[in-house]
Amino acid sequence: MQDLPIHSDDQSVPVYDCHVLIGKLDDGTLTGIVSNLPEITATASSERDLLRKISTDFKTRIVKYAEANEEIPWQEKQKPGPGQQQRWIPVHL
Repeated sequence: MQDLPIHSDDQSVPVYDCHVLIGKLDDGTLTGIVSNLPEITATASSERDLLRKISTDFKTRIVKYAEANEEIPWQEKQKPGPGQQQRWIPVHL
């Protein structure tokens, strides 16, 4: 059996862990917060739209911190509260 060629270079793509807590409002709207970067929140009518909004905002904020040479204000990941679910999104820059 032949091994697959592995390409490696010095410029690896950074990957960040976006940990999202998802809840539901009384009107059925989904709400999400990034537990390890709680300044990022979103609401949407579907989980797919919610996670798309959050991952886009997460990536934008990480790039802004990097361009400004600022430290990312990470927080400890929070556990889901009552009625919440959690999702992990690997975000590549």
